[in-house]
Amino acid sequence: MIGLLICILILLIPVYFQFKYGIKAASSWIDLKLWQLTLICLFSELCIAFLMFFILMFLDSSTNTMKCGLG
Repeated sequence: MIGLLICILILLIPVYFQFKYGIKAASSWIDLKLWQLTLICLFSELCIAFLMFFILMFLDSSTNTMKCGLG
């Protein structure tokens, strides 16, 4: 249960950065455009999701029990 909460919190990191710096990008306080920030957050979200999937799959494979599906 605690592992699931940690995974959700890690997945919310790019969303937090988009909210924090999106306002600054929209009002031109930083040199980054809003669409650039959105693409960075989207790609980082995808990368984090793929990495966490493989890490969780590796950690789940340490048990030798048969399971149905991905765990």
